[in-house]
Amino acid sequence: MRHMPSLAQSLQMPEPEDLKSDVLVLLAERKFDAQPLGSLRLQSNVERPLRLEGEAPLLTEFSRHRLVESTRLGVELGPASKVVTASLIKAAYEICHGCAVDYNVTGGRRSMSQVFRSLQFDELEGGPFPISFGNNIPHWIFVLPIREFEARLQVAQHWYYDFMSNTRHPDIDIDWQYVLSVFDWG
Repeated sequence: MRHMPSLAQSLQMPEPEDLKSDVLVLLAERKFDAQPLGSLRLQSNVERPLRLEGEAPLLTEFSRHRLVESTRLGVELGPASKVVTASLIKAAYEICHGCAVDYNVTGGRRSMSQVFRSLQFDELEGGPFPISFGNNIPHWIFVLPIREFEARLQVAQHWYYDFMSNTRHPDIDIDWQYVLSVFDWG
């Protein structure tokens, strides 16, 4: 039986994509020992097209806009996993909103596609698409207009609405100076 590394172990070594100048990696850490509980990678189209733009031709209509691609959402399983996931999504939303991003783009296999649909993302027609950087496993591609996110959650009566719109989470600490230096469309 193959040993699967824990999330903390897998985050010890960054992936090559994590080190790109147009990428932010959000990290959720446990308070008492600073061990990673979850992560989410955000890549902008400031310097280059999103990786998903090369996978789905229908994304070309969005390429003139400010885009951020969310990938590698990983959360340690446990009692806090739901809150950690929501907090990472909230931090990503706050960053996108604060940087005037037009659309968040993400891909998901069948297991994640229902999550993105419930979060009111629009599904790109023609999917699933084989993703070359994902071992050619078919993914559905989703696009979310950032300025509509809160309203969409409210209309859907999604439990994230109150958390996204009306909660100031004291543990979400965004270094805005750094974020704005990475996501600078100038």
